Amino acid sequence: MQQIQRPRTIQKRRRNNAPVRPYRHASTGSDVVLALAFCALTMGIVFLSVSFFDHSARAEAELARLFALSLVLTGLFLLAISFGLSPASRTDLAPCVYPALVGVVIGGLDAILFLAPVILAIPLPFLLLIVLIDPIRRRLERMATPGRRVTG
Repeated sequence: MQQIQRPRTIQKRRRNNAPVRPYRHASTGSDVVLALAFCALTMGIVFLSVSFFDHSARAEAELARLFALSLVLTGLFLLAISFGLSPASRTDLAPCVYPALVGVVIGGLDAILFLAPVILAIPLPFLLLIVLIDPIRRRLERMATPGRRVTG
């Protein structure tokens, strides 16, 4: 009896195009700490510059400078903590830009509300921290880049 030889199926080897270290999204906790760090730094810089240049300020200049420097130190410590908590690599700072911008906006708005006597509205800019929550952040990224589908 003669055996029928079947043609061999040649399987191509699949290429592995995955990066060596796949990108891990930053956690919401480190993003919030980073935003608060830039918020404190922005407020400290604004208050420090106002204490030097605005002589009609109601608060004493020394007290304003002390408060501003304490905000700057708090911002630097929070910045160090956020980089310690962040899962992003030390050389790639791109994931840190979005929370840093949110922190600068919050700090600027809060400093303006603090300098204008609108004491009851001071906590309102901190509601912008909601945009750092992961589902809201992904939706904003999708709206910012309409041609590209953001996954992850």
